[in-house]
Amino acid sequence: TLVKLVDEHGTETLNQAINSLTTLDKADYIISTAHKAKGLEWSRVQIDNDFYYDVTSQAVKISPEELRLLYVACTRAKINLD
Repeated sequence: TLVKLVDEHGTETLNQAINSLTTLDKADYIISTAHKAKGLEWSRVQIDNDFYYDVTSQAVKISPEELRLLYVACTRAKINLD
C-alpha cells in the first residue's frame, strides 16, 4: 500500500500529509485496525464490515480468532458502538 501511495502521489505529498498529523488527544477522527486498538478506548467507535464471517439461514460461522478480534474491536467503545 505504501509503495502504491508513493507511486501515485510522490514522496513530497506524503511527507506533507504526515507532517500535518496531530496527536491522538487532539484528533477529530482516529482510523485504526482492531489489532492496533488493543488497550485503547474511545467514546464512540464505528466498526467497518471487513471481518471474515459467513451468515447462513441457520447460523453465523466465524473462526475463534476472528471472533476474538471482533470482541476486541467492539469493546473499544465507552459510550457508543456503531
